[in-house]
Amino acid sequence: MSSAAAHRPSLPQAPVLHPLVPAMGQPSARVLHYQAGQVSDPIEAPDGAVALRFPFGTCRIAAHANDRWTYCGEAAAGYAHAAPPRQPVRTEWSSDGEEILLIVPHDYWRENISARMRSFLARGVPRRHRDAVLHQLLRLLVQATMDDGQSSYAAQLTEAVLMRSAMLCADVPPRARVERRHQALPAFRMARTKHYVQQHLSGPVTLNDMATAAGISPMHFAAQFREATGKRPHDYLLEQRIHRAKELMETRHLSLYDVAVATGFNTQAHFCTVFKRFAGTTPGQWRMRFDDMAA
Repeated sequence: MSSAAAHRPSLPQAPVLHPLVPAMGQPSARVLHYQAGQVSDPIEAPDGAVALRFPFGTCRIAAHANDRWTYCGEAAAGYAHAAPPRQPVRTEWSSDGEEILLIVPHDYWRENISARMRSFLARGVPRRHRDAVLHQLLRLLVQATMDDGQSSYAAQLTEAVLMRSAMLCADVPPRARVERRHQALPAFRMARTKHYVQQHLSGPVTLNDMATAAGISPMHFAAQFREATGKRPHDYLLEQRIHRAKELMETRHLSLYDVAVATGFNTQAHFCTVFKRFAGTTPGQWRMRFDDMAA
């Protein structure tokens, strides 16, 4: 620990938060947002679980043990940190950023645990993962938590993040690993995906639904779809919903609520928010402009 850190004044003890672990041994995910200079509340995993952190932004991680805070190291995008049950951990931010906090029950890892993973979980220091796929999945997870009504999508991304993490910690000699570039989603799989989306725009469509239509796993589908289109699957889905909404407003005299329902939005407010994001204007303003042009 540096001399500056050793003489840093201690901060008031914040309450320790215990994120709830869902039933049936499933992981939970939270995305926490911070500003430069902010110190997070200490958070610890409950008994029978570990806490995984993935920061986006620059921070220092400190763990509480033996009645004192000890700095574990600095972390930023591309790093991960693990803490055992009942160990309070806090982050101190030198930039604005977010951190993804995953609370993972031990039972979830039972079939995927490896010696390398045990080593990572036990060391308690930030570690750079250097994996572009994991980085992208984490970014998608951050975005999914910001989109209304996408809890199922976030849950699937959480599972994909943990599957990828387990794969990276597999007991495989480093020189035996072969780095593979992501190939684009093949045309026939893309066609299946687009057909499925067009047939189900009025109802819920998840990442798993799209991947199943394409015939591959959700983890590989998300990466290959983005490679082929430059868009994440959820953005493509929203884009198609808005395109269908415009068609309905051009050809049918429906209320905005009816248009929202017909294009798979749970509320008119969510429909208006997404419409403005993609069209640059509200549905009402767009309809008035179209009516003026058609007159």
